[in-house]
Amino acid sequence: MDSTDFEIEQHYRSVVETVASAKRALATAEAEGSLNDWNRALETSLKVSDFAGRELVRSRLRRQLLEAANVLAGTYDGQEEVELGDWATGATEQTVHQHAADFLNLHRSVFT
Repeated sequence: MDSTDFEIEQHYRSVVETVASAKRALATAEAEGSLNDWNRALETSLKVSDFAGRELVRSRLRRQLLEAANVLAGTYDGQEEVELGDWATGATEQTVHQHAADFLNLHRSVFT
């Protein structure tokens, strides 16, 4: 398991715990019938959904950036077939390094 997989696993656990907490809040609000509790539970659920979506997108981007960096570092050199992410669509063996450099430059703000 590489560090990216570990990061995704940690994120998954965090989201599962937060979702469970939101479900408990919804169940409590439903059982008690308090409109205020119900409102807070719904707000929490929406925040969880938003957080999970943003973090998933960030995680996927970091994985693709790592992949592009590995291309530039020569990690895949000599391998017969390497399945690369969407960032490499349309690239050939001759242009994949330029695609990787362009992709990293496009998302430079992730590193700083």
